[in-house]
Amino acid sequence: MVTLLMRPWVATCSETGAALSDLYEDVLPARRERRLRRHLARCPGCQAVYASFVRAVEGLRSLGQEPTDASPTIVETVIAAIRSDSGDDPRRRDRPD
Repeated sequence: MVTLLMRPWVATCSETGAALSDLYEDVLPARRERRLRRHLARCPGCQAVYASFVRAVEGLRSLGQEPTDASPTIVETVIAAIRSDSGDDPRRRDRPD
């Protein structure tokens, strides 16, 4: 709080670190965002932490976006195996047990 009173226009390292996610998601009030960005512009340590955070988030978000190139044959084989294991194979319904 003392730092906030001494330099109200620039955030601290701990304040910046605690707000990385909100800063990345662009959900902060304009005044607080300006304080954090001023700090980031001056602090190489926080710049490195924020860059690492952004890389991690973007890497995680890209995991679910990988295209699947499964051929229809593979898909059919997997579905058939699942059905035969679960007893839900339509070909088995007509057979007497």
